[in-house]
Amino acid sequence: MEPFYFGASERRLYGVYHLPRSEARDAGWVLCYPTGQEYMRCHRAFVHLAERLSHVGFHVLRFDLSGCGDSQGDANEADLPRWIEDVRTAVWELRQGSGVSRIGLCGLRLGGSIVALAASQSRDVDALILWDAVVNGSRYLAEIEAQHREWLAGSFAKPRSRVQTSDTREVLGHALTMSLVANLESLDLLQLASVPASRALLIDTRQDRVLPLLHESLRALGVDVEQRSIQAPPVWIKGAEVVGEPMVPVRVIDCVVDWGARCLP
Repeated sequence: MEPFYFGASERRLYGVYHLPRSEARDAGWVLCYPTGQEYMRCHRAFVHLAERLSHVGFHVLRFDLSGCGDSQGDANEADLPRWIEDVRTAVWELRQGSGVSRIGLCGLRLGGSIVALAASQSRDVDALILWDAVVNGSRYLAEIEAQHREWLAGSFAKPRSRVQTSDTREVLGHALTMSLVANLESLDLLQLASVPASRALLIDTRQDRVLPLLHESLRALGVDVEQRSIQAPPVWIKGAEVVGEPMVPVRVIDCVVDWGARCLP
């Protein structure tokens, strides 16, 4: 496991490279975290996923989007176009650093949306895994804002009464720029116009009624799509832990590793 910084000097990205622990494949995976509170809650799961993929011979790069985690960049400047460019930078870094010819992208929640958009624009990705991806940005905004209101209702902290004049707003302790809000309001993976990858896996742990629509939309573009519904706690939500269930979603990780190994042998 090798932590390092990469990318443009004015906005360095923090990544962790996992070397293959068995016979190396000519393939690698870039793992993209979600953002905000969800990033912090799923970090442990991503470490386990990267390790498992490396144990079956993959080169793996997990990284923080700019303005998130340990990457450089002002959170007040974050938006989808910048994050999409970050994914492209991470793909280039893994190709150059490992020499692999085939790349897969895996993202959770908004990270899934970002890798889908990046793959659709670059067209150089071989496989795509969307883990409970955000399909509709407006719906996602409503969800996290509801969580924010619920948190405030049970907290000693009270929202300020003054009129907000800033170009950002706070949700669950993290800033959302007006630019990012506008990006999210227009986000709709059902409107992808080009093939993001030849093969894709949709993982659903929430019985999301929108994912079958995404399945059909990707199939219509010519993507070989599989969808798996897996019983696992939503690790990105506070208080989602289930008694008797591990904090790390082992069933999901098993599914990702198994499918990834078959897809990029």
